[in-house]
Formats: sequence, C-alpha cells, structure tokens
Amino acid sequence: MNELTMEDRNSIKLCVLTEFFYPDCQSGTGKAVSDIARILTDDYGYQVSVQCSALAYKSDRRLPNEDSWNGIAIRRFGHPNWNHKGVLRRTFCNLMLTARVAWRLVTGPKYDLVLVTTAPPFMPMAAKAAKRLRRIPYAYLIYDLEPDRTTRLGVISPSNPTAKALGYAQRRWLQGAAGVVAIGRCMKKLLITKYGVSPEKTHVIPVGSEEKQSAVRFERPGPFSKEHPFRLLYSGNLGRYHDFDALLDCAKALQSEPFSFKIVGNGAKRKHLEMRVRDEKIANVTIMDPVSSDEYVQLLAKADACFVTMEDGIEGTCVPSKFYSILAAGRPTLAVAREASELAMCIKEHDCGKVVPPGDSHALTEALRSMLAMGEQVDELGANGRRAFVENYTIQDSVASYHCVFTSILKQKARVNLPLDDSNVRAKDEVSDRRKLAEEALVKRSRAKV
Repeated sequence: MNELTMEDRNSIKLCVLTEFFYPDCQSGTGKAVSDIARILTDDYGYQVSVQCSALAYKSDRRLPNEDSWNGIAIRRFGHPNWNHKGVLRRTFCNLMLTARVAWRLVTGPKYDLVLVTTAPPFMPMAAKAAKRLRRIPYAYLIYDLEPDRTTRLGVISPSNPTAKALGYAQRRWLQGAAGVVAIGRCMKKLLITKYGVSPEKTHVIPVGSEEKQSAVRFERPGPFSKEHPFRLLYSGNLGRYHDFDALLDCAKALQSEPFSFKIVGNGAKRKHLEMRVRDEKIANVTIMDPVSSDEYVQLLAKADACFVTMEDGIEGTCVPSKFYSILAAGRPTLAVAREASELAMCIKEHDCGKVVPPGDSHALTEALRSMLAMGEQVDELGANGRRAFVENYTIQDSVASYHCVFTSILKQKARVNLPLDDSNVRAKDEVSDRRKLAEEALVKRSRAKV
C-alpha cells in the first residue's frame, strides 16, 4: 500500500471539478472555489489541478483550454452556449461537460483526492467514475442542492421524472462521497434527514470571505435626512431564487422618508424590477449593472445597511454567499429569510442585523424604520458582524477546515502517514494567529476613528 511520508504530506494532489474558476469569478461558486484552491496551494502546499468549463459565466466569452494561475493547472472544456435555450439544452450541455471531465479523470493523471461542487449539477458523476475506476476518493461540496431548490420554487414538480431521477442520483453521489461539505446547518440537516448521509462524514463549512475586505466606512456627512438618507444596498444575482417584490413595495411605501435603495446586479428578475420602478415611479430606487470587486468594496463602505433575500422555502438548499462579505465589511444586514435558515440563525446569534419573514413588506418597512431610529447606533450592528466575521467566517478559517476534512479522508484511505490531530492543531493555530492580527487591526481603526 502506497503512503505519503511526513515530507510528502504537503504535496497532496487535489483535483477540483467545478463549472466556473478564476478568472471567471462573477459567480459566487467561481469566486469561492478559486479562493479555496489558491489558499490550499499557498498555505498548505497542495498540488491543485482544476477541470472546468471554457464558457464564462453568463457570457459568450470563451477562456483558454489550457491555463495556469498561482501554480494551479487549469484544464477547461468547451461546449455549446445553450444557457438561455431551455432546460433540456442546458442539461445536454452540462452532461457534455461532465462526460469530458470524466474521461479526463479516468485517463489522465491520478490524484490523491477529488473535490467536486454542485455546479453544474451533474459533475459528481465524473467524481463517481474516478472513484469506481481508479479508486480516487472524492469530497462533495454542496453550494446549491438540486433538485430540492428547483422543486421548492415550483420550477418543476417533485413528481416530474427528471426531478425524481436527479433526486435518486443525488442520493448515490452523496452516499458515495468520502466526505460531504454543507455550507449551513440547515443544509446539513436536510442532507441527513432526506438523503441519509452519515452525520459523521457531513461537515458544515461556511463560504466565508477574505479578511482584506475593508471594514472602514465612509463618514456619514450628517444625521439621516432627505439630503443624507439611510442607504440600503443589494448587490448580487437578481435571479429567480431571490424575492425583490417585498423590497420594492417597501421602497414605495418609504418614498416620503429619508431612505435610498441601490440594487446592483443582473439576472432573470432584472427586467421585472426595472419595469416596476419605471411604471410605479419608485424614485428612491436605483438599479445598476454589476461592478468589479474593488467597486463593490466602495459600495459596501458607503452603505448604511445591506439587503439579503431568499425565496420562501429554499432554506437548507443554499446559503447567500454575499452575507459573509457584508459581515467582513462591518455593515448591518437586513435579511428576508425564514427563521430556520442559516442566514437568520447567524444574524440572531451575532446580533448583526434584522430578519423579516419572506413576502412581508410591512415587516420589512418597519425593520428599516427601526434601523433609522437607531441613528448612528446602527453601526454597532455592523461592528458585531465584523467581530463575528473575524472570529468565525474568514476564508482562511474555511480553508483550514477543508484541509482537516481532506487529511481525514486521506488518513482513512491510508494515503497520508500523519496523525490527524497534529494537522488540525497546526491549521487551527495558523487561523488563531490570523484572527489576532485582524482583531488588532480592527481596534486600531476604531481608535483612529474616535
């Protein structure tokens, strides 16, 4: 049996299977997976390879088939651009991409471990093929759980043959994984109760965000007023999985009060939002195109609070990744979500914002008025969020947890000759050092502001 020695431990060969990857970081999955791969390479010495789509996110742009970034080898596969040609054609494209990745996995270089994501939904088939034919274990990272998310939104019926087939396949992919990563506690509960995944191999690792995200805000020029209104920001996907009608109803009701609303992004619901704003003359709402990461930091710094929304009933199937960048920036969060969602639980545990039920525009309006009444004390909610971020939700925290999961899997497969506890302690010590530095920087900024 081949084992890695102590000296070889940091040369773990990891292959990441995903739809989007650097520089294609417009999608939340693309950005998150790129960060994970980069830090595993830089901080833990992994040899990372990536297999992904050559078609850029929501674009006709095609990226090079062979590429490298930060020491990471990237292999991209082409397929038709049928994203807007209906479910059947998109499914065919996803299956084509999965088949090409699977062939590469079973005929190309052998890896110690595969990390596969839920984008596209069929990609775990490739990981399962590598496990069966080459005995390569795989960890399964769940960002969006299908078909559950789609059926809960009513896009297709749970009794639809496609939904049933995907549900059956999903169970097999989950149970065949050496480790499963859920991005929220509600998701872990769903994986265990519905799909029978072992609790011992199911790990909750938040998406997290980068510590370099600015926690310094632009100074408010004066008390809230018509000239200096309370600024609410939404930035992200304007897709079918998010409820914006309650926000527009709220904005409409608050037009005579000192509030402004900025919505930044693209997606299936953008035209609907623009039509409502135009036809109903909602003057305090501005809709903008997506911005660069640097511009996003500036938008966060100018906001008094940030808006996060989830459609009713999809808790457990996804967690909005933008929430962690809001925490990193020290902004309060106004969330439309059910109490059982990871989003709502985090906000209440850390006292970093307010939560209202989906579809309740009256409750949303009152929550905003409550924030306005707090005056400058609303910044305390943002400070609570920043503190929670530093202590729990940095991307370094998340990657340290991934490293522990991976070494555990490889230890069980007799691939790593290293006590797991030593690895865990080392990773946690490194994260602890980073937290102390971040906390010291936060204290210095707070003193400078005073």
